[in-house]
Amino acid sequence: MVGREDKRASVRWRAALRAGLVAALLPSSLALAVGCAVPEDRDLDRLPDEVPGSDPYNTDTNVSCTTSDECAGGETCEQGVCMMARCVDSYDSQAPLGIQHFFGTDGEVAIISDGSYVDAYEGSDGAYMSSWNLTAEGGNVVDVAGGNMLGTQPQAIAVAIEFSDKVIVRGPDGLFDLDIGLWPKAIDVGDVDNDGIEELVAFSEDGTISVCNVDTRTCSGAKIDDVTGLDVAVGDVDRDGFSEPVFLLDMGGQVQMLVWNQDADITGQEATLGWNVNIKAHSFSSGDLDGDGFSELVLLEDGGWWGWNDDKLHVFSPAQDAIVATTNVNGRTKDVAVGDRNSDDADEIAILRDGQIFELFSASDGNITSLGSAPVGVGGTSTRLSMVDWNGDSATGKLVDGPELVAGDAVPIAVLMFPPYAAKLAVGALAAKITVGQVENTSESTTDTLSLGVGIGVSFGAEAGPFKAKVGAEFGKNWKYSRTLSKFVSIGARYSVHANPELFGVDYAAVILSCGCYHRYRYETLDPNNLIGGTGQTMDVFIPVGGQTQLWSSKRYNAMAKKSGRAPVIDVPIRVGDVSSYPNEMLTLGGQPVAEEDMVFTDVPDFQVSDVGYVSFRMKVGESESNSEATTTTVGAKTSFGLFGNGIDANFNLGVGQGYSVNVGAESFFSGGVPPIPDDPNTPEDEFLLNRYSFTPNIHRQKYVNHNDEEASYYVMYFAVGD
Repeated sequence: MVGREDKRASVRWRAALRAGLVAALLPSSLALAVGCAVPEDRDLDRLPDEVPGSDPYNTDTNVSCTTSDECAGGETCEQGVCMMARCVDSYDSQAPLGIQHFFGTDGEVAIISDGSYVDAYEGSDGAYMSSWNLTAEGGNVVDVAGGNMLGTQPQAIAVAIEFSDKVIVRGPDGLFDLDIGLWPKAIDVGDVDNDGIEELVAFSEDGTISVCNVDTRTCSGAKIDDVTGLDVAVGDVDRDGFSEPVFLLDMGGQVQMLVWNQDADITGQEATLGWNVNIKAHSFSSGDLDGDGFSELVLLEDGGWWGWNDDKLHVFSPAQDAIVATTNVNGRTKDVAVGDRNSDDADEIAILRDGQIFELFSASDGNITSLGSAPVGVGGTSTRLSMVDWNGDSATGKLVDGPELVAGDAVPIAVLMFPPYAAKLAVGALAAKITVGQVENTSESTTDTLSLGVGIGVSFGAEAGPFKAKVGAEFGKNWKYSRTLSKFVSIGARYSVHANPELFGVDYAAVILSCGCYHRYRYETLDPNNLIGGTGQTMDVFIPVGGQTQLWSSKRYNAMAKKSGRAPVIDVPIRVGDVSSYPNEMLTLGGQPVAEEDMVFTDVPDFQVSDVGYVSFRMKVGESESNSEATTTTVGAKTSFGLFGNGIDANFNLGVGQGYSVNVGAESFFSGGVPPIPDDPNTPEDEFLLNRYSFTPNIHRQKYVNHNDEEASYYVMYFAVGD
């Protein structure tokens, strides 16, 4: 918080004022960053070839055009109007949902039997489906796992063979071997790098790990020393959008679970995290049991080799760092697996019992509830089980187009009125100056200053129906925790402008325009069981990749706004250089009192003009008393994604959209200054005493309804004048 003594007007002596030098015409200065470090700002005093009136600060009100050659630099001709050029750079992105995204899993129970078979059973009623005969591979099947390892439908299924460093993968095009570099005791799959394709994670008894990109047939390794490996599971245990490999270990008789954050370099998390289990667990699995985005870990506790005690299931919540549910399973149990059997966004638990029986459970709110059991109908012995999409009937979205570059509308994010100064009496002084952002020091990030935030959007075909409802709800939920779906870009603005009514007239202000750029990816559904609304549904995902910011004069901006109808007209109620034209209270540009919730700064001092020095003011969000409610405002999702322009097609509708937001960061400041009113020694009166005044900066949100009938806002720097 700034102390009272620091809120007084800062008076800076300038020798140039005494020397009677004519004010140099200083143009606006631009520093723009798109989600990265900001380049050095240009020296405001060294711009001999750039003056206001040329690009980008253009006051010409003729915005009609037939080609872009008729527009100013940084502009383009759109539908006969010179508009801000948008999305002219090159951008990179990756498909947000990969090449094939599964909207839940309609999973089956896969059980290893008679050493060299994998048998599949319906997850709904336990009915036998079919078997995969692996006797030709010459060894016992150690473990089985399935998932989206190839970006295909149906999913791939992998099996590990005893005493072999090769995993056999069954995909739509047949079988192939994958050399994983170890003899695995357990395998599992999950998307550890958040690229939309799941990786295979293998774990050996000596603690050796192999993480494999099955689609490219490549693996990387690691090792946990001085442990006995028991099992491996893969799940998003911290809800960051990346699945983490989790290892069940025996370390000197103590059972532990160890999480390996392969995303640590991206997320800034610790590379590993572990828990002592304090139970005799020999098998575990991972899945989201309650649909909240956090994967739980389900441990199978051995009750004793001679049946002295029942085995138990324990649900461990990494989010709560505790076991949240426990149940007896009434007898001996060999293995546990977790997966979704009905695409309902909540996984079920499957266990393999002695006596050739498997049973399914649900778990929520601290309770584990049996869903029924079924016999293992083929084979004489069984060892392990997994939940996999055996028959390829899960609902998916396949990438069919993209990336296509799409520009959102250009919107005003700030309007800067010049501070009140007496132009006729301040001859020989520097003109009034306004600054927004941080032009003197660009060390802060883009989000720290005044910026346009650009978020993801999802649109659906007009006939989407239940598909839009289900998938839109999934996206809305996942936005809260998925790094892919919460992708956000900030386009920062930093400007400094000097007034010059002799060149531009007295009825103008500075307008900061900004826009977002997106890559649009189109997906089409394959939904054989009508789980999400049927096959052939279309969905577009808009991923923000960058944007631009420009400074316009209000004259040219308003001409563009009126002719295009795509931006709000901004009134300039004051006359530059005329103190009497300013209001004597805090008002909006429309002449209404500013609502308290719209004031960015809540305790603003008065500044008194000087007779000898330049009076500067500066208000920084992180130092001055500010209103957090007013530092973020929305602009409208339809405007953000270019509805019916070059964004969302006319036969599509927006289902989920974060859209634009305008943000005033913690390091953002609004500043400026006014020249003095000197006494003319050749006249009997004291011009300063006759014309002195005070002024109070007024930074607020100005609300409006945009051309898509959405509520929107921009920020205004305005002033009130007092005695």
